[in-house]
Amino acid sequence: MALALFRITQEALHNALQHADASEIAVSLTQYPDRLRLTIVDDGCGIPGGIAGGRATGGHADLEPGRFVAQGHFGLAGMRERAAMIGAKLDVQTAVDYGTAIIVQLACLQDHVPSVEHKTAPTTGRERG
Repeated sequence: MALALFRITQEALHNALQHADASEIAVSLTQYPDRLRLTIVDDGCGIPGGIAGGRATGGHADLEPGRFVAQGHFGLAGMRERAAMIGAKLDVQTAVDYGTAIIVQLACLQDHVPSVEHKTAPTTGRERG
C-alpha cells in the first residue's frame, strides 16, 4: 500500500512540474478513523480538456486515461491502476488556469491502519558531540 501511494504521489509531482508549470504544490496524507486520504494539489495550468473556470472530476470523458494513453502519456492511467490495485478511489479535479487536485481515498478498518513504530538506536557511549 505504501509503495502504491508513494508512486502515485511521485507521478502527480512529476506531472505538476513537467506539464502544469505549477509554482506551488501541496501534498497531504491524512489518517481518518475509517480511511486514508492522499491529496496532491497544484496551482498550474490544469489538464487540457478540463472545464474552464470550473471543476471536472475523473469521471469526465475528457479526463479518461485512454485519451492520454493514445497520446503516449501513461501517468494518469498508471495512477488509476495503482489506486485500483490497493482498493483505493482516485479522483482528479482540474480546471484550466486553476490547477489540478489528485485525491486518493483508501477505506480501511481501524485494525488494518498501518502504524509507525518508533525505535531508539542503541548508544555506544562514544556519540559525537
